[in-house]
Parts: sequence; C-alpha cells; structure tokens
Amino acid sequence: MADRFTENPMAEMTALARAVSNTEKDRRIRCGDGLAVKLLGGKFKFIAKVPPVRALMKRIHRKITPGGYGYIIARTIYFDQLLTHLPFEQLIILGAGFDSRAYRYAHVLKDKKVFEVDHPELVARKKTKLQSVLGRLPEHVHYVPVDFNVDSLKDSLVSAGYNPAVPALFLWEGVSMYL
Repeated sequence: MADRFTENPMAEMTALARAVSNTEKDRRIRCGDGLAVKLLGGKFKFIAKVPPVRALMKRIHRKITPGGYGYIIARTIYFDQLLTHLPFEQLIILGAGFDSRAYRYAHVLKDKKVFEVDHPELVARKKTKLQSVLGRLPEHVHYVPVDFNVDSLKDSLVSAGYNPAVPALFLWEGVSMYL
C-alpha cells in the first residue's frame, strides 16, 4: 500500500506548472524554467508537451484551484530574482521537489553551497532524473533526504555540510501546508 507521500504528486504538479508557463505567449508569466519539462515523466510530460491537453489542464486547474497556477509562477519568478539580488553563501531549498534553480542558476551558485531538502523517496527520484538529463550531478548541490514529520532538519543539514554561522538563504515553497 502506498503511503501519503507517494500518493501526492505535488512535486510533479509544480514542475508541470513551471513547464507550462514556458509556453505562455505573455513573457511576463513565463518563469524561465526550461529544465522543468525535462524532469517530468509520463502523463505530466505529455500534458506539458501537447498544446490541447495543456490548455485543458489549465482550464481544469483554474476551476479547481482559482489563482493556483498564477501563484506558482509568481512565486517561482520572485524567488528566482532573490538569487541574483540577495547576499548569501548557502542556499537551502526546503521541499525542493523538482525545483531546478540549482541547475538553472549554476552560474550564480557555483561558488555557493546548495542544499536541496526533500522526502527521501523524492530525493532519490530527482537524482536519477537529473543524472539522466544532465549526465551527472553538480558538485555544488548537496541532496538532503528528510522526512519533515520525523527527521531533525538542523541535524540533517549540518550532516550534509551546512554551516549555521555562514549567511544562508532559505526557500520554502508550498510544503508547509502538507505538514
């Protein structure tokens, strides 16, 4: 029997929204995440790549969660801008899912430590996908498997090389409501 985590496709749904936003005619609502579609699999990739299916998905999304699609894209664009405007030495992405900032902004983050924190099963899936898409895992990214309901976030981060005395930027998109 699947657990609550494996039944929840939110990481894929968020990546799908980012992939779909890259097809928008209005460039103000394109989040610039060209890697999102490559990280998708199966039905999610199909939805992102087939225009009539993509349009149907957007209509359904608007009906079920009005404003949800726009919210995902707005927060993606906003947090992307923070990476280039704030001083920090470490980036911690909590509930990283299929977030691709560490790879899209590698030129900005190459001399910083990046910690991608998420559920152990999702971390493993993402690493497999990334190796397939990128050919190898970037050295500046530290993958931190954490079950937020059970594990100590601080202990897990410190074990992965996080230094609490060094300036850090924490990004936490769309996870806290599931805890």
